[in-house]
Amino acid sequence: MPPKKTKHPLHIKWRHAYLALLTEEIPSPPKGSPEEREMLNLMRELIDGDYAAGSYDYGLDGEVCPVIWEGPTAKGRLFAEDIEEHLKKQTLTYRIKIGVFALIGWFAGIASAWIGSLFK
Repeated sequence: MPPKKTKHPLHIKWRHAYLALLTEEIPSPPKGSPEEREMLNLMRELIDGDYAAGSYDYGLDGEVCPVIWEGPTAKGRLFAEDIEEHLKKQTLTYRIKIGVFALIGWFAGIASAWIGSLFK
């Protein structure tokens, strides 16, 4: 029976890691390193969630063993697009753009009311 799923360390930016796994060629970290274990666990999560095709097994120590990574599924590609959209909305330029459009809308509302009052 596989061991209980554990969460990866909080310092990892999981959205960026998922996006990299689903859209880029995967670099191979040094064998046995914490980065390799984190990457294998992220790959396992994506495979379990049907976001990627592949398989994995557990070693004697309960850690995920080498993963057979076949790449993202259609569901995984849509998930990657959702992650990209979410990350885009977190950027400062996106937030400034939304604020500018809201400010322009507010000024347009004030101006239309003011112009309307001039013609009464």
